[in-house]
Amino acid sequence: MNSPRTALHFLLLTMLSTALIAPVAQAQELLPPRVTDRKFPEFLFCPIPLEMSFVANKATATLRFSTTTVNYLYSDFQGTQQRWAHQSIDNICVVPENVYLANRGPLAGSAADCYLNAPVAETFYFHTAGTIPLKEDFSVLPSATGWDLSHGAYWYETRTAPNNPATGSGEIPLGSLGLGPDTPSHALTDSAFTTRQVSGLTPGTTYRVTGWWAVESMQEDKIFLTVAVLDDSATPIARTTWGALKSRFK
Repeated sequence: MNSPRTALHFLLLTMLSTALIAPVAQAQELLPPRVTDRKFPEFLFCPIPLEMSFVANKATATLRFSTTTVNYLYSDFQGTQQRWAHQSIDNICVVPENVYLANRGPLAGSAADCYLNAPVAETFYFHTAGTIPLKEDFSVLPSATGWDLSHGAYWYETRTAPNNPATGSGEIPLGSLGLGPDTPSHALTDSAFTTRQVSGLTPGTTYRVTGWWAVESMQEDKIFLTVAVLDDSATPIARTTWGALKSRFK
């Protein structure tokens, strides 16, 4: 049986150990959260950092871009206001892999600073690639070139990504495709999508999908962009979701 002195000694050691451990735990709780790389080009068109390729199985395929629109209330020093993600896409291309690799170069202009701490060093120079299956700058009404505008997509005719990524310039012609609302009249659902059939593909050939993207308002962990390539039976040939935000953007 333990003596009273032994029991007291054990109690004192326990109290001392607790006192030494507690400050460490409190110090860990006070450490600032780890800030991750910004993954969204807010108020700025940037190349989508997609590494998306597919092998054509027929002469046609369908592109599908889907997004969360996030219609939500936001409170700041200006008071509570309604916001939407208001995403836009531009310069959408489907290009053979060999042409893609032969027409890449560094970003210029404001786009060179698109992603803090994780810059996109190069992008596809669609303006030097010649004729490719799809090179869409949305300079005309998108429905006229085959884009679906019935599910929350619309022509954003006064906004554009650079039409020359090598110089970061070329703002004419204007035009991009809005995905999701920017006003109550566009607030159809909490998501939006558009599709467009691409023709002129060679079966067995590998193609790349490239494009530029912007978002105007953000809600953490709820803004996504999913890009899919579908065959004639609407079965995905390739699909990727980009933009999951793991921490606060910078």
